[in-house]
Amino acid sequence: MLVEPVYARDKLEYLHGLEGAILQFEKDKPKDPAWQARDNLRQVAAVHSLAAFVQYTWPVTHPGRALMWGPHIDVVCFAYEQLLYGRVEGHELLVNLPPRCLKSMLTNVTMSAWLWLHNPSAQIMTISGNRKVAYRDNIATRDLIMSDRYQRLMKTAVDLLGEHGLGPGEYWELSKAQNQKESFQNTMRGSRIANSADSKITGMGMDLQIVDDIVDKSQVLGSPSQIANNMAKAVALYEEKLSTRMNSPGRSPRVMIMQRLAEADPAGHALARGVSNLILPWNYDLQHPNTSALDWRQHKGQPLMQMPNSIYPPKAIEARQRQLGDYGFASEFNQLPAPAGGGMFPKEHWSFYKGDGRSLVEHARGRGGTLYLSMDCASKDGDNNDFTVASLVLHWNDDLYVIEQHRVKVDMTGLLELYDSLHESWGEHIVKVLIEDASNGTALLQLRPGHGMKPQKHGGKETRASYLQPYHARGGLLLPDGRSWTRLCIREFALFPRGAYDDQVDALAQVAVYIATSKRSGAHIGAAKKRISVFERMLGRTLG
Repeated sequence: MLVEPVYARDKLEYLHGLEGAILQFEKDKPKDPAWQARDNLRQVAAVHSLAAFVQYTWPVTHPGRALMWGPHIDVVCFAYEQLLYGRVEGHELLVNLPPRCLKSMLTNVTMSAWLWLHNPSAQIMTISGNRKVAYRDNIATRDLIMSDRYQRLMKTAVDLLGEHGLGPGEYWELSKAQNQKESFQNTMRGSRIANSADSKITGMGMDLQIVDDIVDKSQVLGSPSQIANNMAKAVALYEEKLSTRMNSPGRSPRVMIMQRLAEADPAGHALARGVSNLILPWNYDLQHPNTSALDWRQHKGQPLMQMPNSIYPPKAIEARQRQLGDYGFASEFNQLPAPAGGGMFPKEHWSFYKGDGRSLVEHARGRGGTLYLSMDCASKDGDNNDFTVASLVLHWNDDLYVIEQHRVKVDMTGLLELYDSLHESWGEHIVKVLIEDASNGTALLQLRPGHGMKPQKHGGKETRASYLQPYHARGGLLLPDGRSWTRLCIREFALFPRGAYDDQVDALAQVAVYIATSKRSGAHIGAAKKRISVFERMLGRTLG
């Protein structure tokens, strides 16, 4: 543990009467005995409680501004206390908060300063998404520590904790030898170093690591493969590079705070590892995949900050949702990489059919149905590469039935085996083979018969996926009921285009694109033939 408290809070205790309050702070009146008495009480509370410390130091961190108090502040502060007390399992904590909820101030400024009241020898390293933000918060922490308010609080902490045999035992100050915007030390050998995500940290150690928003919004723009590559780099930074910098591996506390931006972002990876987490979406939802026992809300839809004093009143939230769109709002405010119900492809719009797919195909083939084999081929079979997806899709009565879906990572030999196996099983029913003319698909087209689909000819991934939306919206995109792969398919569609993979979306969209473009081409040819027949009648002879 980094903090051994006198009176540790064992459970969350709200600062009563402050829910939704706007706190104003009186000016210091050192010659006023009544003010001194009030100030002494506030100092004692600030030593024992990080939430009370946030309130006490607010006039320094935000001079001239009122504090809009939401219970989430106490929730986050309580979680950080437990981390520093050594009570969080694995000594690692993930925190997800919407913007403008004081996440950087609570995590990257006040927690460090409060820790030094108890343990000024602690070495702290902070890693932020960019250098400007890293230095901003380091300067804010230094300015707070140098303030008169903190200095008198530090002396109170030394005396108060010393009565119980705790704390530093003597007064301390910032070192003049090392006092810069990127790093500073104190006379108890404690240090605070600020780094950006792209900094070199070889040789540096720490007792507390704070990782704040190491993923930028720009890193979740582009194709899913580009997003996946960016996320893989961010995960490697956190899981491999930064994890080796702890003075006591497995015991030194770490906290990562960020907004959810993509399925495979560092937060998603930490959740998959089972890291202790505090995830507070803006709107409370019992169905949220990561509900927290510390969340005080009881009613579905209850906002994170109470009205009417919230920094985001209802109209501002509505405007922000329109501005960000479903995906942006889901990630920034509700801590989901995609809207809960799905974005382009809401979960509730999926339809299912029962029975055997082969019987359905045999029945439909004699009644105007067309069976397509659509293949989206990856370039490599490595663990970090995309999947190859082969989909058997029946187009019948203007609906699309997914008969089979094969999602594998294979090399060229495996791709040929997959193609041959599907033809051996379904060849008599397959009317058209659609193969994406890219990556290994281009090579497959040279070795096996098929219709090449050049993806760039029909727009970007979202544009191509939009050909599927009319089917999906009216319940005309059907999956087999009870198959093991249907849930994975629904999840990938729900996360599209923010998910780590989009291969199943591409394979099915390829069929919808072909049907739509073939219809248009057929209509154009039919109209041209009709015009030619008119000329032939006028000339009294056949053309060509």
